[in-house]
Amino acid sequence: PTQKKTGGAGVTSPAINGVNLTKLPPRQKGQADWLTFAAARNNGDAVSGLMQNADLASAANDALRAAVAANSLKVVEALAASNLPATQSDANDSLMLRDAIDRGQAQALAMLLKSRPALVKQLSANKGTLEAAVAKCNPDINAALAQSGALDQARPDLFVAAARSCAFPISDRLWSNLTDVNAADSSGRTALWYAAARGDDMTAKLLLDTGASPETADRI
Repeated sequence: PTQKKTGGAGVTSPAINGVNLTKLPPRQKGQADWLTFAAARNNGDAVSGLMQNADLASAANDALRAAVAANSLKVVEALAASNLPATQSDANDSLMLRDAIDRGQAQALAMLLKSRPALVKQLSANKGTLEAAVAKCNPDINAALAQSGALDQARPDLFVAAARSCAFPISDRLWSNLTDVNAADSSGRTALWYAAARGDDMTAKLLLDTGASPETADRI
């Protein structure tokens, strides 16, 4: 980051994207806030400079989440690959993953999952987040999930979630892990039911060819 004199002898403060951080409102003056501020603006140089301060390690995860939310890929890559301390809350990690998924930020998601295996394990165990992810019908998000191994388990529920929203073609990895073609969601509706209801003839035909039963009734 650019260094600007603040008046005291030998005292400097970072300037990020031309903004002198000493001019920010009081709540943003702490160095931890500088780090988040820089991360959200994709200023990798400022983040690298601030991260040299060991005292900021505990704030790095907040900065990483800010970078993910802003799709600041250079900063996500740098922070995700660094030796960050584990977060103290699974909820914070879940929010970070959902930020990337909901915004369709496949590259940021792939960087996170590649560099932080604990997040892959957490995501694989979080049924709601995974179902929401595949239901986005975003091929790049699905590719990032598949590459990370988050879709490796036999999860017919994920295929049903995808069929509920997504037109043909549905992710190859979900097809390959479809161990029960007649698996149903909590309402008793199968992937074939959803494909037929949406008029997705291609998916419906593939499901029938795979052995899906047209006789399965929902529970509603």
